[in-house]
Amino acid sequence: MNRFTCAKRSLVIEHSEYFIQTYRRFMSEYDKGGDPEYIKNIILSDIHTRTCDNEYFLHDVYLALARAMWEIGRLPDELLRITGDIIRSGADLEYFRIKSFPSEAIERREANLNDFLCRIMLPNRAPRGRIPPENADQAIYRVGDVFSYDDDGRRRLLVIADSVDSLPLLPLYFCCVPEKYYDGPLPTPDSLFGERLGLMGVYNRNTMISPESLTYVVHLNIPAGKYLELFDKDFLLGSAGSFYGELHISWPCTLKGFIECRPGCTEQFYPINVRHGGTDPESIPEW
Repeated sequence: MNRFTCAKRSLVIEHSEYFIQTYRRFMSEYDKGGDPEYIKNIILSDIHTRTCDNEYFLHDVYLALARAMWEIGRLPDELLRITGDIIRSGADLEYFRIKSFPSEAIERREANLNDFLCRIMLPNRAPRGRIPPENADQAIYRVGDVFSYDDDGRRRLLVIADSVDSLPLLPLYFCCVPEKYYDGPLPTPDSLFGERLGLMGVYNRNTMISPESLTYVVHLNIPAGKYLELFDKDFLLGSAGSFYGELHISWPCTLKGFIECRPGCTEQFYPINVRHGGTDPESIPEW
């Protein structure tokens, strides 16, 4: 079954997930007419208060903001100073040493970081202008949409159960995957509400199953704002410290049952043997 992945760092500066998300989000808001300084402050405020408390992921955020603001010719001195401190101190490389990356690869990242700093220290002679988007940040998916996709030759269904748009991340979606396969006739909306779920997860447009692999099936009447409210408060953010993850369900839980659940009472549907992510004991939620 397709997995929903956690944020990752890459030796290539521009390939780290928080770099990609922050850069794209900044440019999206800038292209819609936002003030660059205001966008930067909103992203940093959101990162520091709700999204990320890991200094290494913060490095990616600062690098992305520096790159974006240099490209538009509006790189503030303070942001350049912070970015320079991150690079010159060598603090960013410690992450890759902790993760036991080869020394040659770490040296290449160090060289790339130094080149990056030299580049942004010089004024951009051809600043990027605003590019008015044709469909500004339109969500690809609607709450209640159900898609089918191929899972090793079998057909599964993916239900878009909720969504939220939060800087600096791309819009997040909360999905539910019924436990059973649907190789034959597709279920009706009423019967789908009663099917046992096998997986739930939070993902964005980059970490989900590719849109090209999804086939629209049907639309369900699901109240927006219900799923993520419960999922957020009682599971991922509270116990795992991350807005990304997946839940493997080993206890009967259905879409209808979850919709009827009252806020703060998800234990009705998530007993203790439901686990978050892998088998690490620290990833198991406390009840």
